[in-house]
Amino acid sequence: MEAENLASEVFVRASKDKKFDVESANVMSYLLKVAKNLVIDRHRKLKAKKNGQVDLGDDALQKAASN
Repeated sequence: MEAENLASEVFVRASKDKKFDVESANVMSYLLKVAKNLVIDRHRKLKAKKNGQVDLGDDALQKAASN
């Protein structure tokens, strides 16, 4: 189930990315990059949870990045 959730999230993030131009880019490379980043993020969250660190979640991280 986890793989299906990550795969769905790849396409959700790709569809929301306004900077990505399908006409001039290699779509497969872009999707693989998004997938790789999601797997890395997930691994970091699991590692932090294992170590007892507080998980702020994606919303808090995005809000902090925009400020």
